[in-house]
Amino acid sequence: MTTRNNQKSCVTRRPSSSPLASVNPITSKGYSYQKAITSRMSITLVEAQARREVERSLRSIGPSESVERFLNSYGKVRVRAVYGAHLSRYFDWLKEKGILLTPDELIRDNLGCIYRSEPEDVATKRKHRAWLEEYVNVKMADASNSYRRVGASVVKGFYDRNDSPFYGKLNLAEGGPDAPSKALKAEDIRKVLLSLPVQVRTPLLIEWQSGVEINRVLSLRWGMVLEGLARGDRPLKLEFFGRKRHRRGYHTYLGRDSVKHLGILKAAWVETVGREPTQEDIIFLGKRQSGMDFSWLNDQLKRGATRLGKQGEIENMDMGSWHTHMLRHSFKSEAEHAGVSSGIVEFMMGHNGGIGWVYDNRDQIHQEDFLKAYATLEPHVSLDYNEVVAKRESEQTGQQMVKIIMDLQKKVAALESRPSS
Repeated sequence: MTTRNNQKSCVTRRPSSSPLASVNPITSKGYSYQKAITSRMSITLVEAQARREVERSLRSIGPSESVERFLNSYGKVRVRAVYGAHLSRYFDWLKEKGILLTPDELIRDNLGCIYRSEPEDVATKRKHRAWLEEYVNVKMADASNSYRRVGASVVKGFYDRNDSPFYGKLNLAEGGPDAPSKALKAEDIRKVLLSLPVQVRTPLLIEWQSGVEINRVLSLRWGMVLEGLARGDRPLKLEFFGRKRHRRGYHTYLGRDSVKHLGILKAAWVETVGREPTQEDIIFLGKRQSGMDFSWLNDQLKRGATRLGKQGEIENMDMGSWHTHMLRHSFKSEAEHAGVSSGIVEFMMGHNGGIGWVYDNRDQIHQEDFLKAYATLEPHVSLDYNEVVAKRESEQTGQQMVKIIMDLQKKVAALESRPSS
């Protein structure tokens, strides 16, 4: 058997006897995405979206026991979604080259190339490795180093976890250092957010004013904010438990702008759904009253920035900077500009170092310290530019007054030190 580009396969194609070969490994289990979304106690919206992405990749790849084995070796569905997308893109590229082997046949073919070829036939033994090296070093040459490394690692892991490792060491050409995204200025962020509809602006504003990553923002439930909204809390406390590699509690706050927007959004939510929200209802609704899609939200932010950029309304025209995670970066930057303790900022962002610092100093740090820190920060992430200006003018006036007082004290001390005539 030969592939379309006349490269010989090292094994003979044969039909798979696996019962998984003729069915989609996810849909065969009767998985209902609508049920997953409404079963709010068992799965988050982000996980539901990730499951849809896994299913999309599996449909693109086709039935494959080896792909299922590889993806199921990872516990987090979001990891499976990312890795499935990388595999799908790699297999599509192979088809473009005329290599029409299925994923299961790729695994068997690699073993055949290594163990059935002549001892000196190194080119055949490393054939599959050479394909991947061409993919990451040529096809993906314009991608960032980190993206290329992930893609290479995913495909190599696919072979490794199916007991068909490459022959020799994978060679990944390193390009120049990745240029970091240009930081977003608060003035530009305000203009872009204010240009967006309320339902789009609100989750982005919450990320900017709280420092919470966007996937957690989109997974927020009304039960986390209803009591605070009813009490009129300003700021409103958000509490979380666990993030990435730690399982400890932490909290942050929503500023007055976010609280106001949540009030507006609640009224729209009731009108859309036809009832008052319960504790377990998702705040941010997307199509068919399911959760809002992260990719769609990110696109809306980019479109808003692009529109204002063409009008000359914003300074940062680098569209690579306009993605949701940069709002979290801005939260940290503005906190540092405001002089907020780095330990408290890291704690509010859920970083392990900040949480450890707060826990280690819990005898000296109290709730009032967090509220005072957020009150210092909030004007810098406010939608009201006048509030920011007033805050800066107040700080400058205070510094000027301190200088005047110190100068007067020096003059008085000088006069008192003069000998009397």
